[in-house]
Amino acid sequence: MSGSTIQHLYGWEELKSIAANKENPRALAKLARNPADRIIYKTWCHKIILKYGSIMNYICQERLRWQPLPQLPEGSRPAFTTKSLVPFTDTDDFRILYNDWPYGSIAPGITHLVVWSKVPIQTEQDTGYMTSKARKDIARFVDKTFTQRLRQGDADSSDRVIWFKNPVELQSVRALEHIHVLVRNVSKDVLFK
Repeated sequence: MSGSTIQHLYGWEELKSIAANKENPRALAKLARNPADRIIYKTWCHKIILKYGSIMNYICQERLRWQPLPQLPEGSRPAFTTKSLVPFTDTDDFRILYNDWPYGSIAPGITHLVVWSKVPIQTEQDTGYMTSKARKDIARFVDKTFTQRLRQGDADSSDRVIWFKNPVELQSVRALEHIHVLVRNVSKDVLFK
């Protein structure tokens, strides 16, 4: 949904460097939408909030088709019936979608996916960053779900997948757990086999 021009497009090597700093907000902040796209995105968000009450409601109802359990305290994250307590271990507990609003600063040939999770991703209480166990679990999931699938017929698939989880201060959809996955030079057929 990006339509405007920006000055700098981040190539694969730059994206790898940015994502390597998974918990450095300043590094990940470089992956913002450009100003013109941000205006379009905010206008879209306003319309969605008027229609659905929140971005979370829209994503749950229209994109994920998930039904949250009745909300507990005001402003708390939604809870879902899950099959596992560990994120990304049961296919009923997560969903992989194209990012409807990918960062406009990413070079062509790179696909921006979002992996939504019903199961909370464990974070450190004092910093809000992922625990090392959560990072390892997600890295295993990304390897199994993306890298190994791409490896079929491509020995260098490990250099075609990057993942990161934005810290809370950079999340535009804070209510639902999700990670970002970037893949390069991959067709839709291969991604969604």
